[in-house]
Amino acid sequence: MSGLYLSHKDIERLSQKVISEYMRLPKVRIQSEVKKIDPFILAENYVGLRVDFRHLSKERQIFGLTSYMPTYTEIINDSGIEELFALDGRTILIEEDLASDPMPGKYNFTIVHETSHHILRKLFPNEYGPQNINYSMVHYYRSDVKKDITDWEEWQANTLTAALLMPESLLRTNMNFVGLGEKLCVFNRKYKRDEYDKFNQLACIMGVSLTALRIRMKQLGLIGKDHYGCPERIFEIDYD
Repeated sequence: MSGLYLSHKDIERLSQKVISEYMRLPKVRIQSEVKKIDPFILAENYVGLRVDFRHLSKERQIFGLTSYMPTYTEIINDSGIEELFALDGRTILIEEDLASDPMPGKYNFTIVHETSHHILRKLFPNEYGPQNINYSMVHYYRSDVKKDITDWEEWQANTLTAALLMPESLLRTNMNFVGLGEKLCVFNRKYKRDEYDKFNQLACIMGVSLTALRIRMKQLGLIGKDHYGCPERIFEIDYD
C-alpha cells in the first residue's frame, strides 16, 4: 500500500522535470519538431523498461500490468488458456488488442500509466508501492477504474500520465497550431463544430483520447464554458 501522497502541483512540477529530461534524449533531439510525447521513448529510453504485448485477461478488461520486482503473473495464451508469465521487474505488459485499436488514446495512456508507476517508484522508493511482501507485487490497469479517489497510488499514476502525455507548454503550442488559440472558450460539439473539429485534430496530434484531452484542458483552465454533456446549454443566459 502506498504511503506517498502528492498533490496536483507536486505532480505537475515532477512532470515538468521528466519532460525536460525526455526532450534531451537522443531519439527526441533528432526530431525536427516534437508534437507529441512518444510513450515508447518515455518507457524504454527514459526509464529503461521493456514493453511487451500479451492477452492479459479473457474479458480483455485488463489493459496493462507491470511489477517492480521479479514475480509471476497470469496471461492468456493463443489457445485461450491461462498460463504463467515471468515478470522481471522492468517489463510492461500491454493488452495485445489495444495495439490494433484505430484510436490510440487508450493504448498510449496505458503505456505511460504503467511507466508512471515506475517513475514514482524510482523517485520515492521508500514511500511508493508495496513495502510489504504480503501485498501483490503486480500492478494492474483495468477498464473498470473508478472515478472516485479510492486508491491514491492509481490517482497519482493517472495524474502523472496526463501531465506527461499532455505537457502544458506542448499543449499550448499545439492549440495554436490547430487554430484554437490560447483558449477554447466554448466546448460544444453541436453548435461550435469548427472549434470541436480542431479539438479532435489536437487529440489526434497528441495521441490522446478526447476525454483525456478535455479533462486535462479543463484542469489547466484552457476550456471556458463546457457543454460536453448538454450542447443545448449554449442557449442559456448567464446572469452576473
